[in-house]
Amino acid sequence: MLTVRSRDAYRRQEGGRSPSTPAEMWADLVTPIAPFIDDVSRSMEAQAEGFDPEIVEFARYALINQGKRLRPVLLGSCGRLFGGLTESHTLAATIVEMVHLATLVHDDVMDEADMRRSRPTVRSQWGNEVSVLLGDCFFAQALALASEFPTTTVCRLVSRATRQVCSGEIIQNLQRDSVVPNKERYFNILGKKTAELFAVACELGAHVSGATEDEQRAVRDFGYEFGVAYQIYDDCLDLFGREEEAGKSLRSDYYKSKATLPILIALERASGPELEELLTALREPNEAHWRIVSQAMDRYGALQGALEALRDRVSRASLALGEGRWRGDAAPLERLLAFLGQKADEMLVVDA
Repeated sequence: MLTVRSRDAYRRQEGGRSPSTPAEMWADLVTPIAPFIDDVSRSMEAQAEGFDPEIVEFARYALINQGKRLRPVLLGSCGRLFGGLTESHTLAATIVEMVHLATLVHDDVMDEADMRRSRPTVRSQWGNEVSVLLGDCFFAQALALASEFPTTTVCRLVSRATRQVCSGEIIQNLQRDSVVPNKERYFNILGKKTAELFAVACELGAHVSGATEDEQRAVRDFGYEFGVAYQIYDDCLDLFGREEEAGKSLRSDYYKSKATLPILIALERASGPELEELLTALREPNEAHWRIVSQAMDRYGALQGALEALRDRVSRASLALGEGRWRGDAAPLERLLAFLGQKADEMLVVDA
């Protein structure tokens, strides 16, 4: 399995023991940059307090205590490849995290999601209008923070990533009802909506540390491939996971007629009347049609096929990481790959 190859990156000096669970692996990963992540969390709290008093409650709810801070972890880990972390890294991570949270607030409106990270979404608390405008405020604040850097590079990179994320969402919605889904479109949208923000987090971490253009390109490639792999995992979780474990509303992609990779694999392997039935079940989502889709995914090994694609992207990310001659420790990024691989392996065990 993928995690076996990567476990050496996790080898502890104390007795040579490797973390055996994703929780242990994650703790081992973030420990070296824990003070940095704490700084980012405090910075996010400060951003919430900087909004107009009448909307501070909404901003605080969305910005504080949000997830694993995965993009700041990427940014900080890439920054440490070239030296220590500074206040500029904290500011850059805050910018990326604000863009990410803006996309989540908007996504929950698009998906009509009621739960996110085990608590009600902003839209379920205050409605769609507040959610859309709050997300816009986050985008604007991210660009305002980017303007604090001495050159326009950070603002340019963040603006590009934001445009790509929003473009991906638009393309996905335009294609939902008018185009027969396929993998090429899926990966194009995924690259824009998810992987681009992972890539720019890595790129900014290196840029702020003074890395060369070639070094920035290598870590950007790492982040992009990792982002693709991560979204494949998240898409599998949406279809095959349990809501109490995922901490968000599940099957939302299916009920919005979004054909993610496991469904695409089933469509690719079906033919004749069965294919037509699957396409109808995707375009007219309901409980009865979900059973048709679910049975087809089981029949054609869609989860296994999707996780094979995930492993391929993890391998590409590892190759990108191997291209550099880093001045700092690249092991945390290898650990991140191992962490994702372990989570994917767990999903296969649960599905079995």
